[in-house]
Amino acid sequence: MTYIVQFDGSCNPNPGGRTRFGCVVYKDGVERATRSGFISPTGTNNEAEWIAFINAIELCNEMKIEHAIIQGDSKLVIFQIQDIWKVKSKNLLEFYKYAKKQICESTCGFTFEHIPRKANGRADALAWL
Repeated sequence: MTYIVQFDGSCNPNPGGRTRFGCVVYKDGVERATRSGFISPTGTNNEAEWIAFINAIELCNEMKIEHAIIQGDSKLVIFQIQDIWKVKSKNLLEFYKYAKKQICESTCGFTFEHIPRKANGRADALAWL
């Protein structure tokens, strides 16, 4: 069975505010697991989105999922991880490299999809706890 894993990051205010992340795992439309947490007292929304994405990958690995569709409303993360967009920020490049390494070393197969914000409500809510 294929799992859907959605992620989101938050920063308030952006930039320079408190950052958090949220991830939710669905199987057959049923919520199976969540992860959320505080990142830093200061940061950016893009950093929070990358950390949320990395947590989604790590959650899949911990759950030993065979294949997951990773969904997020951050075009930046989804398009950069697929090498559609170049990573220009040195800050974000470290997250990108780490994520690529996690993906390459994983036994999980991944597909990445950009989704509208309104379709990412649960992960968004977790990121704002």
